[in-house]
Amino acid sequence: MSQYFPIGDDVFAYRVIGKEMIGDTPEYEFVTPDLRGADWNKYRGNSMYQAEVEYRHKFSTLWSGVAFAGAAVVQNDDRQVNSAVQTEVIPSAGIGVRYLLNAKERFTIGVDAAVSKMGNTSFYIRFGEAF
Repeated sequence: MSQYFPIGDDVFAYRVIGKEMIGDTPEYEFVTPDLRGADWNKYRGNSMYQAEVEYRHKFSTLWSGVAFAGAAVVQNDDRQVNSAVQTEVIPSAGIGVRYLLNAKERFTIGVDAAVSKMGNTSFYIRFGEAF
């Protein structure tokens, strides 16, 4: 679920996601967080819940910036699987910049930098918004 709140020319947005695998889930089907900065291959299990907020600030007609933060909880009830976490909380935060390519379609291109647990740093090239 995502929601957006205009604040003048700026936007405050949030999203909440939950994924739950039911039954005897093979390890290759485990769910992963969709959180910028989180290592999706390291954090996976049979359930995942996350929340993320983002503030989008318009600097000019074409340029804007974003600041975001979020957290995910990944759980694995199957104690026999060695390569998945048992229960892990993954925080993440970052900033980015956007350039408006098509005002009619509100289509942007941008770059994000995010930091998560254990100092994991990730960089993203985006076409459109994260959510």
